[in-house]
Parts: sequence; C-alpha cells; structure tokens
Amino acid sequence: MGDLRTIAQTLTRILFFYFEPFIMIGSLIKLVGMLHEGLVQDWHSVFFNETNKRERISHLETCITR
Repeated sequence: MGDLRTIAQTLTRILFFYFEPFIMIGSLIKLVGMLHEGLVQDWHSVFFNETNKRERISHLETCITR
C-alpha cells in the first residue's frame, strides 16, 4: 500500500503543478474581465454624463469586490 500512496501523491503533485498556472491565468482573466466591464460601464456613464462621480466610484468598487 505504501507504493500506491507514493504514486498517488506523485500524480497529485504533478497534476497540481501542471494545472495551477492555468487556474491562476483563468482567475486573472476573470478579474481583468470584471474590471474591464466596470470600467467600460463607468466610461459610458462619464461620456453620457448619466451619473455623478460618487455613483461611478461606488459602481466601480462593487465591480471590483464582486
């Protein structure tokens, strides 16, 4: 059983180190997407003068903290 445990631990480590960068890149892309969505909506409201500055800031804060 010791061999099987060692093999399982080795496979787990290999899979973790192989997939971890992809998971981190995915999280980064999601974060950039959320920021981009918030900034585009914020820029749209600035351009069309729909909201005041405080509302834009709070909207951006909610997009970041989501």
